[in-house]
Amino acid sequence: MRFRRSLAPATVRLRRLVAAASAAAVLLPAATRAESTLRLPPPSAFGEVPSATFSESGKRIGDARLDVMKLANGNTYLMASGGIAHAESMVLSAELAPSPDGGGLRPLWQMSHSWDKDGRSLGVMFIDHVKERAFCSHEDGNPNPPDELPVPQPDRVAHVPLNLLFLPLVRGEVEEIKFQFLLCALGPRFVDAKATVARRMPPAGGQGPLVEVRYQLDLNPVLLALARPFLPRFSFWFDPVASDPWVAHRMPLASKGPAVLIVRGGVSPASLHAEE
Repeated sequence: MRFRRSLAPATVRLRRLVAAASAAAVLLPAATRAESTLRLPPPSAFGEVPSATFSESGKRIGDARLDVMKLANGNTYLMASGGIAHAESMVLSAELAPSPDGGGLRPLWQMSHSWDKDGRSLGVMFIDHVKERAFCSHEDGNPNPPDELPVPQPDRVAHVPLNLLFLPLVRGEVEEIKFQFLLCALGPRFVDAKATVARRMPPAGGQGPLVEVRYQLDLNPVLLALARPFLPRFSFWFDPVASDPWVAHRMPLASKGPAVLIVRGGVSPASLHAEE
């Protein structure tokens, strides 16, 4: 299956960037190191979370997985993958470090890499929070160098660890979470985003309670008109009483790719839409 074959070289590239980014952070003088202002709750469990990719109608269309690992340097490494069998796929990853103030985890770098239905790379997005730079590479066959732009300050950029960022909403500790999101399509740019709780669903059909968190991008009218055809409804689902709360999320496979559901093993996609 192409999706499985495509993950191997991506993993190699990701591991190389993990080593390079970590080494760069160590070599930078303390006074010159930038950092994200985000403070993320630590994960409650480590290891692989078996998952699957489903269509919006609930049909299983491919594999998926979520890995949470503790690195030798004490940092946390997240890697999530999903895709359609023999078609589009995506891999996301991030490295998180304990914040100096002990208030949680902060991202050091974040990355996403997507492929089209023919296995052709659609480009890599990379955010370096230490060096305050972000990069959007181009699809295979485009000889131009990656687009580069500065990370806005204060740095509130979250692209990968949204399953951790949204936990205060799930717990009822806050009513909204504001952050920034990097869009590589239509010319790379950072946009403001806001997440809120859309629904709290009681247990039903053998499934525990669910909390749906939705987030929206703050696009100006011109960008919104251009982006609307390929912007899905962004959602995450959590079980608020589970030790490991993440249940599922909806995401597009690349900027203009189809929207899919990534669902934890043992969970029915139908339960995500109950009473909707």
